[in-house]
Amino acid sequence: MFCSNCGTQLSEGLNFCTNCGTRLVKTTAAEGNAAVQQPIQTAPVQAEPAQTTERVQPSEPAQNPAAAQNNAQSYFAGQAQASNMAYANQVADPYGFDELLCAYITGSAAPNQYETHYLYYKQAFTKISMTGSKTSWNWGAFWFSGFNLMWRKSYGKGIGLLALCIVISFIPFLGSLIALFIPPIFANSLHYDRYNQILAEAKSLFPVDTMKQRMHLAQRGGVDKRILIVWIAASVIAVIIFTLLIIPALLSLV
Repeated sequence: MFCSNCGTQLSEGLNFCTNCGTRLVKTTAAEGNAAVQQPIQTAPVQAEPAQTTERVQPSEPAQNPAAAQNNAQSYFAGQAQASNMAYANQVADPYGFDELLCAYITGSAAPNQYETHYLYYKQAFTKISMTGSKTSWNWGAFWFSGFNLMWRKSYGKGIGLLALCIVISFIPFLGSLIALFIPPIFANSLHYDRYNQILAEAKSLFPVDTMKQRMHLAQRGGVDKRILIVWIAASVIAVIIFTLLIIPALLSLV
């Protein structure tokens, strides 16, 4: 007998093919030879698509949830602050960003160092430039008189304005009132004149190097914080003089 699956000739009495394990069906020798001679059809083998090797990135260490939350909050707070600042600058600075003026006002040569004082002086200087007016209003000069100019490193003009106000204050009746209002009315114009002077210096020294121009303006500009100590000392001295000299003189007239 022959295996109906693989055609192997087997001994009589077997129930399973010893070659392939198929259950046997008794056939004749002729049938077995026909099974052997019949070609075995196999299904076509399809080529598998080529597999590309992907580079496995090493996994990052797990981050503390609290630290991740703080980082996310800091990131979005920074994004919001930058967006708000950009919008505020666009609204408040319609004439465009002036990096040289910004370096002079902030005392920093780094670009895009926006701050409130820059926007204020940009508007004030633009108004003076467009209208030619020498009068405006500066609250810092109202409270600190000529010290406001010295705070912005305009020492000569600040001392001169302060001396002028002291002299005018001795004029009877309206002298003190005039001395109080002269500094805030003309301070921005004096600031503008000094800025143009320093700007001309920077462009003369470094005609094509804007970075060095910014550095020059930042060095000559900004504020001198020592003037605050000078103002406090001058205020204390003024109070002492008023207490020791002016008040007794006034009392003697009564």
